[in-house]
Amino acid sequence: MPFINGQLMKYMVDRYETEQSPVSSQQQSTQEKWDAVIPVFEGNPQPLFGIYSKNILGIIEERLNKGLKKLKDMLTEINVLYIKEEEVRQIDPEGRSFLNINTMKDLEKVRGGKICLV
Repeated sequence: MPFINGQLMKYMVDRYETEQSPVSSQQQSTQEKWDAVIPVFEGNPQPLFGIYSKNILGIIEERLNKGLKKLKDMLTEINVLYIKEEEVRQIDPEGRSFLNINTMKDLEKVRGGKICLV
């Protein structure tokens, strides 16, 4: 994710710090913070760009021990504040923050067919 938008990240952090969760994953208090803040883009949650509370480390460890690695699936088990797509697009209209480059082909697409390895 080489094109992370700092303004979008700041917006997500601000929302995490100011909005109280209705219920925490530990069911302790109605004043707990969210377990995660996840933006939505093109109708899909973007968990790789998410902010996660250390309070869910146990859930993450348990899932990994069971071989469950998909972040999207974990979102159903925790208390998530989703940032609506309309809000995301006000800050990052093209969704460049969510571009993921794993291969040279991915890089080529992002650079319009031009690759510079220097």
